[in-house]
Amino acid sequence: MADAREWSALQAVIRKAVAEGRLGRPAFARAFVRGITPPDAREALESLTALANGWFGAEGKVVRRLGEEASGHLLALLRWPGGESALLCVGPGSPGSRRLDLTLLGSHGAVYYHTPEDLGGLSA
Repeated sequence: MADAREWSALQAVIRKAVAEGRLGRPAFARAFVRGITPPDAREALESLTALANGWFGAEGKVVRRLGEEASGHLLALLRWPGGESALLCVGPGSPGSRRLDLTLLGSHGAVYYHTPEDLGGLSA
């Protein structure tokens, strides 16, 4: 079972890969978190946005936002000044079980991640 330490470790691995240039220039991110309860949907989407801002080194502009907080389904399309983009989604799933599917593409590398079990503390 993943916990907050594992979530922090994942963030650190991605930051290190970006900082060391192993991806080249990060260009596109797709992240989907399942298992979000409707009251937590906005906060989870904001956490994903903060992570993407860190990967791309600037604050992204929301191009399109879809979904309703009451349902727990939210989606945001973002674009950054350097042309980077991201598709970030949160949605409900099994109660008490948060899972992350992540793809971060760079100019000559990629990071793929999928949590097979509960993703503990989802925060930026």
